[in-house]
Amino acid sequence: LRPTIALAGETYFEDFEDRPVEWQSNALQAGGVNSWTLGDPFKGFTNPSSGTYCWYTYIPGTSAPREQSVVTSPCFDFTGTEKPMIKMDIWRLFNATRDGAVLQASADSGRTWQNIGELQDGINWYNEYNILGNPGGQTIGWSNIRDAGWLEARHGLEQLKGKKQV
Repeated sequence: LRPTIALAGETYFEDFEDRPVEWQSNALQAGGVNSWTLGDPFKGFTNPSSGTYCWYTYIPGTSAPREQSVVTSPCFDFTGTEKPMIKMDIWRLFNATRDGAVLQASADSGRTWQNIGELQDGINWYNEYNILGNPGGQTIGWSNIRDAGWLEARHGLEQLKGKKQV
C-alpha cells in the first residue's frame, strides 16, 4: 500500500520510508488477530512498489486465523478540495472469497465508516461482491484475486468533499 491523496490543490504522498507514526494498524476486537506489518515484505511479494517499506500482511500456512484488522491513516481536511481522490499501489493475494480488503472512510471521528466506491467503479477497484470474511463489515471489496505484481488503484472521494476531519 502506497497512497497519494489530492487535497485542495496539494498532494499528500506517503511511501512509508520514514515509518510514519500517524499510520497505525490494529485488530478490531480486543485480543484479536492483526497481521498487518509496516516493513520490507519477505514472502509473496518481490519488493515494495518503491523504496523499502510498505504495509502488508503475511499469514503462513493454509489455516489462517479469523482476522478483522485495519490500517488507519492520519486525518485529512477536504474543505476547499474540488475533486478529492486517492491513488495507491496495491498487490492482492487473496485466498478465494474467504479473505478480503476494503477501503473505508469516516467523517465523524470513527463512529461510522463507509466504503469508498462500489464494485468495479474505479481503476483496479473492488472486484468481489460476496466476501465471506466481511472486511469492514462489508461483503464488497477486493478478494478472490492474485496479482502478478503491483497495480495502481484509483478512486474519487466525492462523498468526502468539503469534510474537515476525514
